[in-house]
Amino acid sequence: MTPVISAADREHLSGQIRDLRAWADRSAGRFTVALVYGGISAEDQLYIAKSPPGQLSVTALSDALTVIGAPFAVLDPCRPAFIADLAGFDVALPGLHGPFGEDGRLQGLLDYLRTPYCGSGVAASAIAADKILCKRLMESLGIPTPGWQIWPGPRAAWPGHPVMVKPRMGGSRVGMSLVRDPDHLQAALGLAEAADPPGVLVEDYVPGLPVTVGLLELRGGVLAFPPLATRVDAAEFYDAPTKLGVSTAGTLSCTEADLPAPALTAVTAHALALWDGLGCRG
Repeated sequence: MTPVISAADREHLSGQIRDLRAWADRSAGRFTVALVYGGISAEDQLYIAKSPPGQLSVTALSDALTVIGAPFAVLDPCRPAFIADLAGFDVALPGLHGPFGEDGRLQGLLDYLRTPYCGSGVAASAIAADKILCKRLMESLGIPTPGWQIWPGPRAAWPGHPVMVKPRMGGSRVGMSLVRDPDHLQAALGLAEAADPPGVLVEDYVPGLPVTVGLLELRGGVLAFPPLATRVDAAEFYDAPTKLGVSTAGTLSCTEADLPAPALTAVTAHALALWDGLGCRG
């Protein structure tokens, strides 16, 4: 199992940060970075159209590369010369969202070109991006996950309680619906299938506090950040408009989760188990 660095171990963490900064100083200007970003997926098209420029990942990644002194260029995968241009860089930094960027396809291209890149490899990316495959992996690893079914046919069975309907692929809540009434299920299935066919995940709705565990691979192991809680005040759930910052001022907060210690320990342990099970890196 991957060694874990606790966020509370300040001495060890400080040493890791010093090593990273020393590496950045030694490496400044010695390699070129292809920052891959563009509207190839519906998710990225929505990001570009709806998000304030300061919230776009390309803005944050460009700023970070500038700070460490790494020469870079933004490469748009929608442009005809993308692959030829990509082969001319020392390392790639994927900044895409959703299909083609996070699902192993870009990672496979980079492996074929022998271009090193940041983030997980083909298999981990492909399974993590596919909600149905990831659910199956979680069950095989004994990681708790809400009950679910796949909708492949003309009608899904109503389980008698609210459900979340999700496209099989993609993120940012695009095509996702919270369904409380069986009369609304068919419309939600159609919306999810249109977002990314084939296959729709119908998952039991579990009310509660959404919690995110950030994991970062360092030389000495994986740093598990304190779990963060997302609270939404003006929507039924953390939907696409809320996530993308469209007219959500004062309605969304993200703070350290104030859950009981056993719950925080459990959710972090499950996140780390899934990291290992998927074979994530970066």
